Amino acid sequence: MQGSINDIQNTQQLLHTLADCYSRKGDTAEASSTQEIITNYDNSIATHNASITKANQSIALLQDLQTQTLSVASAADVAAVTARFNDALGSGAIITQADVTTASQDRTTLQSYLAGRNNTTQSALQQCNAI
Repeated sequence: MQGSINDIQNTQQLLHTLADCYSRKGDTAEASSTQEIITNYDNSIATHNASITKANQSIALLQDLQTQTLSVASAADVAAVTARFNDALGSGAIITQADVTTASQDRTTLQSYLAGRNNTTQSALQQCNAI
């Protein structure tokens, strides 16, 4: 997730460079349009940050379950840990392999999209600088 955020921020930085170029050239419409695109990426960053928070909470929960497991002294303790684990898994509080696979696929899709966006931005920046 952090890698996706970095990718988005790199794209935003390139777009900032383009918006600045448009501003220097007096093309306020293009500068404003480019700024809108930059702002739209903020929502994606917020979504990725929420996913990172969820993953961190999942790790903390698993660590707590591990600690609880190390303290097991009876069958009732085992049942309590098992029930807590199953509840957490059922509620989506624990990141599963399927979640990791989906995140990996989403990152690949995002990278492909951003590569295209960056190529378009680079071309626009070259045109802006040529004016």
